[in-house]
Amino acid sequence: MKPAQRPRVSVERSGVWKSLGALAHAGAVVAVGIVAVTWTSLPDRVPHVYDYPVRITEANAARQYGPAVDLITLLRLEMAWMFAGLTWGAVKVAQGEMEGLGVSLLVFWLAAIVATMAVYIVLAVRGK
Repeated sequence: MKPAQRPRVSVERSGVWKSLGALAHAGAVVAVGIVAVTWTSLPDRVPHVYDYPVRITEANAARQYGPAVDLITLLRLEMAWMFAGLTWGAVKVAQGEMEGLGVSLLVFWLAAIVATMAVYIVLAVRGK
């Protein structure tokens, strides 16, 4: 029998199964969040393997490693806020309160990341 010829039947799920489905989705989101936080926290432990805009010597290593770790932390924070904003926007779009996320959100986050990087590069070059 071809799929088009099969009878269509509506199967209602009980409240327990709906709740388990929602719980599974929430668990997946939490798992992805834990993996993302763990993965992005690894660079904090090894600042000596980063690429730097200046040559690292014994004399300037301490002055360079601190701002580099701060940069990674700030970028992680900006990414977390970006995903929070994207989630908020997706919820508003799903509720019909917004047409789409718009370009302004992308421009704002891109500008924030570029500004953070620019400030770090200036501090790194001054801290030779």
